[in-house]
Amino acid sequence: MATTSSALTFANFVTRIHAHGLDEAAAQLAPFLRTRYVQLERGMACSRGSAARLDQLCVGYVSADRHKVEWLEVPRGRMLVVVPTSGRARLGTTSVARGRVIVAHGPTELTVCSERDYRSTFVSLPDRGVGEFIGQNYVVTGSVRVRVLPAAEAAIESFDTCARELTETAGASSDVLLEVCETWLREAPDDNVAFAPSTARCQAAIRARQYIDEHLERPLTLGAVCQASYSSPRALEYGFREIFGVSPIAYLRCARLSRVRRELHGSAYTSGRITQLAMKWGFWHLSQFSKDYYDLFGELPSVTLGRASGRVDRSGCDCVETTARRAVAEEL
Repeated sequence: MATTSSALTFANFVTRIHAHGLDEAAAQLAPFLRTRYVQLERGMACSRGSAARLDQLCVGYVSADRHKVEWLEVPRGRMLVVVPTSGRARLGTTSVARGRVIVAHGPTELTVCSERDYRSTFVSLPDRGVGEFIGQNYVVTGSVRVRVLPAAEAAIESFDTCARELTETAGASSDVLLEVCETWLREAPDDNVAFAPSTARCQAAIRARQYIDEHLERPLTLGAVCQASYSSPRALEYGFREIFGVSPIAYLRCARLSRVRRELHGSAYTSGRITQLAMKWGFWHLSQFSKDYYDLFGELPSVTLGRASGRVDRSGCDCVETTARRAVAEEL
């Protein structure tokens, strides 16, 4: 590796991640790793970890306690190594847990569907060149090249310990971390972990998810999604549940609710803002929107907006807030 520990400096790029909500965590990770989420499991997500930008490295660890789909952007000229330390995730149709390492070369966007209590350590470093690593262990989807490598327990422990030390102590050495990366990239045996073959329904689910994400602002029906993914409703249902753990309709609802929450999180408080965003993302039945939002994120929309705006105590001045409180009261 070209990077040496003597060249590493912390400057002011160290952060401690402790956020209630995946969007808050994404905002804290932004200087180190571009990421976005769709939360799929009910209840407020909580993320924890640390991350640091060094001279040529970005390193850190992060965890979340909810089922989610996570997109990690790998820019051109960079390589991202993700090392699961607990829990289980799915990369396409391949299960990835402790004992495996994900390597992605930029420019690409890595999509990982993680289950509860998933924690991983990551490092982003200058790319050594995709050509050096292309082989039978790659999965190729369009122009995306990603591979999964086996990882010995001792190497995972060394990698995770070194990453934590680097985010805690400016004087810590990165030599161990770079040495472990070099071992994974250069000395992996020929029988590297292979990606499970994608079934036709899983391929259809991936196409449908992409179509949904690109057309969230438009009215969408299951028939339109099936037509765009060249699949039948039953096959699409099976494919979505196999990869994402939810039905296509549930994914669509969660994705739209996540978009509402993301915009509320970045909004200044104005009267009627919640109603405006609910309708923008296709929620016309306001009381049902309020209930679905509360069920997914564990808080009312006004709480999200209030936290983002620095307003903690507000009497309901948005019509959605009134229906939200009524719906929650009825549910309880």
